[in-house]
Amino acid sequence: MPLLAWLSIAVSVRVAEQSWGPSPSATGPAVPAVINAAGNGSTPLADSALDWELSRADGSVAQGEFGWEYGYISNYTGAGGVFYGWQLNPFHWQQPTDITIYWPKGYPPPEEAWGIGGDSTGCRPPMSWKDGAYPWAQAANDQWAAARRWQSTHTGFVSIEGTVGRYFDSLTGWDAIFAIAVNADELADPVLYSLEIPWNDHTRHEYSIPGIAVTEGDYIVMYVNAVGASAANSYMHLTAAISAVPGVFVPNVVGRPIGDVEQMLLDASLHLGTVSYAFAADPVDQVIGQDPPAGTEAGAGSAVNVQVSLGSELQAADADGDLAVNLQDVALLGAAWVESCGPNAWCGGADVNRDGVVDLKDLQIVAGQWTRRIVP
Repeated sequence: MPLLAWLSIAVSVRVAEQSWGPSPSATGPAVPAVINAAGNGSTPLADSALDWELSRADGSVAQGEFGWEYGYISNYTGAGGVFYGWQLNPFHWQQPTDITIYWPKGYPPPEEAWGIGGDSTGCRPPMSWKDGAYPWAQAANDQWAAARRWQSTHTGFVSIEGTVGRYFDSLTGWDAIFAIAVNADELADPVLYSLEIPWNDHTRHEYSIPGIAVTEGDYIVMYVNAVGASAANSYMHLTAAISAVPGVFVPNVVGRPIGDVEQMLLDASLHLGTVSYAFAADPVDQVIGQDPPAGTEAGAGSAVNVQVSLGSELQAADADGDLAVNLQDVALLGAAWVESCGPNAWCGGADVNRDGVVDLKDLQIVAGQWTRRIVP
């Protein structure tokens, strides 16, 4: 059977086995439990739930108490742009207002729910300018992200951890995105971490962002925005605890086998972040680059990203390790076609470029080295 015909059969079989469905996706550092549990000499600086309770203990709450401010970030340029960017919000539930808050039966009313230790809208009180929905949007350039921010009293490194998720949807749910940034005034500003929450996801998600460099006066900004051009009436929980963590120096892991690196970083109170791969003259599985560089000071618990050698393209194309690029290698790819692969085995070598899936990119590498042999 011709090579491409054989491969097309393998592809069709594997594609038929795939299943799809909504799932949350996060970008930003994921922190091992060992890092969080260790403490790393951290010092608590702020806690959203505790600080809210302390601020309302005297019967009223003011913007800026314990460093917290509540508001929204909008990309709306209409009305002369007066609502654009970061804006403080009045506490609607504490004063007369003509704004209607849509609240479903069976849930505690706002004046009770927003006094609970968790966050029923994520930023008690409601942070949307219109009706308390969180977030709100009616066009790609008319988004109003519910936001809270904390002004740092610390210069150095901090960690942030907490939970985020839906409290309820008073109407149809919408896809939302949770993000954390430093000194963000606009929705287009870069973020340190983001988590997309599908419309039907009511899970309470834990998040942790270690080793963020801040100076006194910086704002740590947390917001929930619409994904796309529509959102309304999705009320959210959001809690955040911020701690100062000590600075540590990043060790040199270049030239070391990737299998040794994770423990080296843990010993230095750091953790392994993103691992990428590239063809190089260096031995297979040897680290050829790192970020941050060796000797850099970083916050305890933060990530070190590394690049690892795949060896030559010829070495990688020999998927089954028999020192020749031939039909056996193609058969190995076909058996694992469109399969997701992990770093433990890389689908038995079929994920030639180690990008996490066996696909046409791997086949192209094999084709480029077709019938070549490796001389020991």
